[in-house]
Amino acid sequence: MHPANKYEKWSPSPEEVDLHLAFQLDAANAPTFIGSSAWASNFISAVRNSAGKFTITLRDKFLSLKGAHYQVKSAAAVDLVPQHRADDVSGAQTVTVELLTGAAPTDAPAKGANSTVLFVHLVLQGSTAAGG
Repeated sequence: MHPANKYEKWSPSPEEVDLHLAFQLDAANAPTFIGSSAWASNFISAVRNSAGKFTITLRDKFLSLKGAHYQVKSAAAVDLVPQHRADDVSGAQTVTVELLTGAAPTDAPAKGANSTVLFVHLVLQGSTAAGG
């Protein structure tokens, strides 16, 4: 049987949606989605805007963002701290995060042995998509 809410398998309730994403970062290339294709299917893109700043575009619109959690995994000795910068989940369907070292925006090191991954967990209120 098809669930009435397409996010039902990930969500604690029909009104709340948990989305997960992981992407590999480096200073020279566009972010690359990694992990489950089911995770990536909820997102359209992740784009590097400037040093350390990324905008993630969601596939669907939502009523509001209830919470955001970011975690960086890096093999390099870089103290990258992700900070939530902006969101427009009901309009442009975007969330913006910036990586900082101290107060300075900082790019992840180049890919290779020192790969850097940004893990994203978003808790959203009610999808406005049909069937969701």
